[in-house]
Amino acid sequence: MAKNIVFDQNNNVLKAWLPNTGVEQNDLARVIASEMCYKFGLQIVSVAKVQDVWGRNAVSRPLTKDDEVGTHKIGFVLGIEGMPVGWVTARISDQYGGVYQYEYHHTLYPRDMDQSYTQSKNLTSILNKVKKKFLGEFQGSYAEGISNFRSENIKSHEIEEMIHSVSNPQQIQNEKRRIDMPIEMREAVVNSLIDGVPIEDKSMLEQVKNVHAKFNALTAELNDTNRNYNKLHEKPIYMLGCSRMIPNMYTLIKLVQPPKKEGSFPKPIILDYEVFADGLENSKYKDKLTPVLTMWMIAKNDVLKDTKHSPIVGSLYHDAVQFGWDKGLALYDDALDIVCYSKRDEHDTSIILTDIIAFLDVD
Repeated sequence: MAKNIVFDQNNNVLKAWLPNTGVEQNDLARVIASEMCYKFGLQIVSVAKVQDVWGRNAVSRPLTKDDEVGTHKIGFVLGIEGMPVGWVTARISDQYGGVYQYEYHHTLYPRDMDQSYTQSKNLTSILNKVKKKFLGEFQGSYAEGISNFRSENIKSHEIEEMIHSVSNPQQIQNEKRRIDMPIEMREAVVNSLIDGVPIEDKSMLEQVKNVHAKFNALTAELNDTNRNYNKLHEKPIYMLGCSRMIPNMYTLIKLVQPPKKEGSFPKPIILDYEVFADGLENSKYKDKLTPVLTMWMIAKNDVLKDTKHSPIVGSLYHDAVQFGWDKGLALYDDALDIVCYSKRDEHDTSIILTDIIAFLDVD
């Protein structure tokens, strides 16, 4: 076993959970975490509660000082320079007759679930599997910087949801198409327009006026949303992300989002990114973003008042917002030009950027 486990010595929660606890499952998680740190140059950045979701292990929440050691099934989140790349745990395998097996869940890049997960009852075997499948990403992603960083867990559909919270011209066009009139009303409008026949029925005339008002309102809304749409693609977007699994660790990504083409959103162009701990004062963009973020902190409870939301453990700025299965995940505040975004699935295997505050009009 590796002699040194690399982790933040100031993280007292990790300190408490790293020693041998006498709980076999957790001790095996520590063993594989230690070995991966040693062999692949990783660090343990967080310890999280793990629970069974539809027959698979999933990270649930970060552990805090209030969690009694040994009372939860745990996983150790592994990273490079504070940025998580995956997490390890152990579980009893029915396949091997109740024997424990090691698990590694890779989260650095979006992948098919089966491709991002590997397991084995043998420590050497799982380390070889991890080396074969993921070593190149461990070694290249951060050393090469932006070129390999891509957008990690900023998936195209999430970008689309954020942008549509600000500007969705197609949705407004669809609303205009859904405005309907009974056949009698259409006939009366055509006769009035072409033959100059007045609409004598006052009730029908009032309905026609209401339809006209709806069209005018949607046209005005469409003009506004088109202006917002153009603004989204003219200037860089700053995305301040946190993870529900990595307390007090933030990711800031500066990107440009090309306009939608042929029905799909192109990948964002990453201009810059950084990872920093504790607060925005440690970011190189603090002077640019602090004024807007300060206003957000003052206004966010009012902005989110109609949603079910709660502060995220380990973030000074983010709230987890529960929108439900049939609603969008992004909420736009036009006064501050900020989008508040939360992932839909609390058991999403991604552990970076589960929640984002996007600043749209800063530069």
